[in-house]
Amino acid sequence: MAVAFVGLVGMILEKQALATAASLSLLGLLIFGKAAGGVLKASPPDTAVLVVEFALVVFLLEASLVVSTFNREYSRLRAKEDELSSTLRAHLREWLGGQLSGQAKLGIVTLALSIGLLPVAGFTSIPSNQIIVSSTLALLAVLVLLFLVTHRREPAEEE
Repeated sequence: MAVAFVGLVGMILEKQALATAASLSLLGLLIFGKAAGGVLKASPPDTAVLVVEFALVVFLLEASLVVSTFNREYSRLRAKEDELSSTLRAHLREWLGGQLSGQAKLGIVTLALSIGLLPVAGFTSIPSNQIIVSSTLALLAVLVLLFLVTHRREPAEEE
């Protein structure tokens, strides 16, 4: 709850570093919880739930980057009432919708592929703990790809 509160405060105050730190902390807690469960021989959480949680945190991290970029650029245009600013605001809203839509599609496909691997493990000789590692690595690769695609990608400013 504390990590979620820190992330929420970071988004409300538009402190991207705080929101990103909260998301990365949440990812760390998920991985630590899985590792601690293995070391302590506790009953493991459902792998599908773990994959969904991981994918959701990654999606929200990337979405927060896009939304903070949108808010920063939109606030510059909010006070201006000329025709160019109005057009730029409309393009900025379209950009936001396109970015979030694209990230959602990528996240859903990745999640479906990761969860789709779980039943395959049951029909093959792949132990379930190896499929967790494979799914985590696949989601980590998607995180890197999402970061590379969206990091510092701001709407083009028209002069």
